[in-house]
Amino acid sequence: ENNFVDIAGIMMGKLADHLAEKGITLTYDKDVLSHIAKCAYSEKYGARNMNRYIERNVEDKIAEALIEHDINGVSSICICVQNQTIEIAVNC
Repeated sequence: ENNFVDIAGIMMGKLADHLAEKGITLTYDKDVLSHIAKCAYSEKYGARNMNRYIERNVEDKIAEALIEHDINGVSSICICVQNQTIEIAVNC
């Protein structure tokens, strides 16, 4: 499972790089990566589901937050896990 946490880290790093290009800092901790690895891994598909999971549970929430807060006013996004759910905070 550790290598799945590493894969989640790589995928989240790419997302962080993408947001950095727009002047937005993305922060998250190891708990977020562990949560993604645990929820997205499947015996049948391995880590393939991880990309889809990140799109639905991280990227979609970030997009909603950016729309809600006007993207120009957003300088940082923080991600954490609360009650087994990924939570997003803006300008944290």
